[in-house]
Amino acid sequence: MMAITGPGLVLFLLSACFGAAATCSYGEFQCKNEKCISIYSKCDGQDDCGDGSDEGLPLCSAGNTTILAGDTLTASVQYKGKDLNGVVLFLLCGGSACSGLFIGNYGNNGSLAYNAWVGCNVEGKYCNYTVHQGKVYHYYNPGQLRFFVNRRDSELAVWLDGHPDVVATVPVQEGQTRLRVKPAVWRADMPVELQVADKCPNGNFLCSNGKCITVFNKCDGFDDCGDGSDEGLPLCSAGNTTILAGDTLTASVEYKGVELNGVVLVVLCGGSTCGGLYLGTNKKSGSLAYNAWVGCNKEGEYCKTTVHQGEMDQYYSPGLLRFVVQRRVSELAVWLEGRPDVTATVPVSEGQTGLRVKPAVWRADMPVQFQAAASPSFPPLPAPPACPPGVGYLLLPSPVFCDEYRVCAAGAAQVMRCPAPKRFHYERQACDWPANAPCHR
Repeated sequence: MMAITGPGLVLFLLSACFGAAATCSYGEFQCKNEKCISIYSKCDGQDDCGDGSDEGLPLCSAGNTTILAGDTLTASVQYKGKDLNGVVLFLLCGGSACSGLFIGNYGNNGSLAYNAWVGCNVEGKYCNYTVHQGKVYHYYNPGQLRFFVNRRDSELAVWLDGHPDVVATVPVQEGQTRLRVKPAVWRADMPVELQVADKCPNGNFLCSNGKCITVFNKCDGFDDCGDGSDEGLPLCSAGNTTILAGDTLTASVEYKGVELNGVVLVVLCGGSTCGGLYLGTNKKSGSLAYNAWVGCNKEGEYCKTTVHQGEMDQYYSPGLLRFVVQRRVSELAVWLEGRPDVTATVPVSEGQTGLRVKPAVWRADMPVQFQAAASPSFPPLPAPPACPPGVGYLLLPSPVFCDEYRVCAAGAAQVMRCPAPKRFHYERQACDWPANAPCHR
């Protein structure tokens, strides 16, 4: 055996007495100066090591980028689990102040829950105020998580890919443009890849201010974006025209299918109130089925009263649909071209003359073209004394009163009266002013 002598013997004895270099225990971080600190103090914005090694580059700079108002990014996170990473922390900083989102899981269904803080330091620690305290009961399972990050005018919004209906938000200031995604607990690195997103995720509409809203709120009569871009012209004015009592139009609709357009919505408005028809089909009969609403807003949404609930259990196939739209005295009538025997109707008032045809769901535009329909085929004057056979719908003048008329539908007649002082106009099939309407007595 080789003998150890001289300085080597001294080093050997020191090593035997004092052991090798210190190793930190689980839950601690070893500084360069061999000091052990709590893992929670790693990258917390404070020099806990005393030599800066718990706060330096590149250790604490991963997952950083710049995000400006209107930008939307995706953050692909390699999450290592609760014990190694804790919750996922999103920070938006400017100067020495940051706003932070601590994102976890609400339950086993994968929905998002979060806490929101403002006035934090550059590592999302030592925050001044809590602005949202969520019920973060669960943590995500280890694996890749994909988030959308949207920088709005006055807030940062984050949601899980595929769940745009549950959004975490925190107030931010104009100068806060530096985004960072990091683990709240740093027992293991959590790689993050940040990329520019393709606008908003599927099922969302991108506002001019960069905010993403659900597509169901597009053109619904409310400023969901906050800047009016989901309600403005020309976006929400397509498929508009004027229709007066007695007019009949055809509406050629380029329907994109249920996923992109939902049902076809026909709205007749006057002032701030509208009547609406939601058009679909019935699987059993194969004919038109519909729901009719009154007291709606100008987009046919938020209606007050249902006047007809049809057995609508099927949607049209994508392609060109041609509807006939007829403005009657007290109702709007719509039917598929060639099928006047099955008509959708909704009550309307005299001042409602603004017609609009739009998709109930606006994931894709639904072009609409209006044309004046051929003159309705009803017997010429003198009008027949009774409802003629073979006529699906016809208004006949009363032989006694100028303001009275009979509604013929499927061979049956119902007596109606024009609002005073109007008279019934046979050729127009509508009530009109006495100067315009001859009396057919």
